[in-house]
Amino acid sequence: MEEDISTKEKILKAAEEIFAEKGYDGSSLNEIAKKAGISKTQIFYYFENKKDLLNELFKHHIRKGKNFKDNLWSNVNYDSKEDLWKFYYSIATAFKTESDIMRIGLIESFKSMPNDVNFFELLDPIFEDSLIKLKTMSKDDIDEDILNEFRINMIFHNAIPLYLFYILGDKFNKYYNVDSEKSNEIFFKTLKKIVLDNILGL
Repeated sequence: MEEDISTKEKILKAAEEIFAEKGYDGSSLNEIAKKAGISKTQIFYYFENKKDLLNELFKHHIRKGKNFKDNLWSNVNYDSKEDLWKFYYSIATAFKTESDIMRIGLIESFKSMPNDVNFFELLDPIFEDSLIKLKTMSKDDIDEDILNEFRINMIFHNAIPLYLFYILGDKFNKYYNVDSEKSNEIFFKTLKKIVLDNILGL
């Protein structure tokens, strides 16, 4: 079983690197197999096709992110703005190591693929769970308008700007000759105000 898990993880890691470098459409299973150090046939033992591999890659990172978030929640005082910011900042800085999957996700989200895994559908349980904890209410008590406002704020005002900063930040710093630490300081100073307003202002 350990060998099976290891092989699957090798495939996912190789796919992430290849998809991030060449894009989903420009990648092949042969390249992924070569990167993972396995035969192409072994990929089909775990995944039906390239699309199934991409979908599982998204699910893998969503599960990992949700587990990371759940572990942080235990030490958060929901009534403290600083605690909430530390919670968000911990997640935000952890995302920096996930720039490849963020790049893949953003590119693929611009395409019309109705039969594939919906990226918003994968994220929704994370946002819904966060809102329940912040508002100390049960799932049945959540008003749909409040939940949608929370989703919009978290995705379009917080998550996507953060993703773009991590994906394009180095190029921005190089083009404008900005120190990376200074760039981070400015970005997160502004983001802190937005996050606290969006989370606590509902």
